[in-house]
This record gives sequence, structure tokens and C-alpha cells, in this order.
Amino acid sequence: MVRVTDGQESREILVKCRRELVGGRVENVHQSDEHSLVVSVYARSRGKRFLFLCARPRLTRFHLLSTRPAALSRPPVFCEVVRKRLKGRFLLGVRAPGNGLGVELRFAEKPTGGSSRSALDLALRLDGALRGLMLLQP
Repeated sequence: MVRVTDGQESREILVKCRRELVGGRVENVHQSDEHSLVVSVYARSRGKRFLFLCARPRLTRFHLLSTRPAALSRPPVFCEVVRKRLKGRFLLGVRAPGNGLGVELRFAEKPTGGSSRSALDLALRLDGALRGLMLLQP
């Protein structure tokens, strides 16, 4: 588990996420609790991976899971929107935002990227007014 505020550990998990997830296709998105999203990504050469993103105050973190945690019985609206927009898209990149406090995931409809208008970012941030999980169109 890596807290977003741990600089060196955060960089290490970013490298691992790039290696394990980039190029993979989103199979599903679900919410395991009120603060956490789990993105299921399938990459042909690596199989299925689960990226856990938690925006719980003072416990913001992200990491890979070996198994999928249980989902809420009824997904909140944010989860439904993220699922609808990301399911079937390809993960093109994983990076830290400019201040290093968080993670940004870039998704596109095609594995090569295609139009920047079709790109979407799922961001977990821990900085000021932009704190939390956000779905952004760059």
C-alpha cells in the first residue's frame, strides 16, 4: 500500500502501474466503499489487474491489488459515470501531477490514443481545492 504523500514509494508504485497496466483495457470500475474506486484492467500479456484508488481524507492512497475487493451493493452515481465513460477504453499512461501529490490515468478509445478529444483522465489528487477523485476531459 502506498500513501500518495510518500514521495519515493509513490514513484515506485507509479513505475509498477505503468509496467502492469499501460496498454490494458478497462473491464470494469466499481466502488468498494464511499471513498474508493477499483479499476479492473486486462492486459493480454499480464492478465487482469486491479488498481485501487482511495480518496479517504488523511488516508489517500493508490496501489495494485491481487484480488478484486467486494463492491457496494448499489454503486453511487460517480461510480456509474466513471464506469460508463471508461469501460472498454485503453489505459495509455500513468503519471503524477505537477506537484507529485496523486496519480493521473489517461484513457482513450483506441490503444494508440487517437483523437485527444476522446481522451479521458481519472485523477486522484491531494492538493487544495482539487482534492479527491475526478474524471476529466483534457
